[in-house]
Amino acid sequence: MTPCRRHTATVTTCHSGFGTFPGVFTCTDLADVRSHLDFTIGHTHRRWHVSCTSSSNRMKSDGYSLLEVMLASAILLLTTGALGSAYVVCMRSATFAEKHADAMHRTRMRLETLRSYHYMDPRLSVGTHQIPGGSYTVASGLIPRTKNITVAMLWHDASSSTTARVELATSIGWGLHQ
Repeated sequence: MTPCRRHTATVTTCHSGFGTFPGVFTCTDLADVRSHLDFTIGHTHRRWHVSCTSSSNRMKSDGYSLLEVMLASAILLLTTGALGSAYVVCMRSATFAEKHADAMHRTRMRLETLRSYHYMDPRLSVGTHQIPGGSYTVASGLIPRTKNITVAMLWHDASSSTTARVELATSIGWGLHQ
């Protein structure tokens, strides 16, 4: 028998009447492993393949080295920082899009209101008119008996601390408002 003091014996396969039993046992020698197997599976017909390796020859898997932990932490920190930056950019973009869409909606509503007025209504007189949140301009069209209406609404962009402007335009004619 090969002595295997304070080493690990690995049973790769152990065939018996009850099936195959792989496992790892701590032993003092190979006879100890065989007696453990006899106790575990009984005294039935069996054959096994047992290998005995010294713990000094094995690769330790007791944990991670300091270098591995520091490298993993650095990678985690970089990816978390990148995701955080991407989140901030996405939130700013979403806020900008929401405010722009709101301003566009208010401009469209004001333009539709102006289109509903009669062609000769004083609110559609040629010139620039002030409205809450912006202004609208009425100009004579190139075609006789038409007017061009341009509505401009202002909104504040908090991400860049500027005031932005949304404009929509349409034309109305005398023939449509009789």
